[in-house]
Amino acid sequence: MARVGTSDQGLDGWFRDDLLIAAYLDQRFGAQADAARATRIAARIGQGMAVLFGFAGLFGNPMLLLIALFVFMAAAGEAQMTTMAEAAREAGLKF
Repeated sequence: MARVGTSDQGLDGWFRDDLLIAAYLDQRFGAQADAARATRIAARIGQGMAVLFGFAGLFGNPMLLLIALFVFMAAAGEAQMTTMAEAAREAGLKF
């Protein structure tokens, strides 16, 4: 049985932590309009962690480079999706 906070969670635990960061920031900023801002900040934090993983991968385990690339691209995609959804909402489009 895996304990919470252990490395047994793998990438699933990483994404859950990223969602927790976004939820915390959303609660801190309050309104629904600021949910997009909170998601963009969480994506930047995720990209920063990916850069750190990539840097560690240069000197340690090269598998970290692949993980860093995946996390960086996922965080960038999340930020882009949030920006597009916010622009669509401001234009009055529903999806």
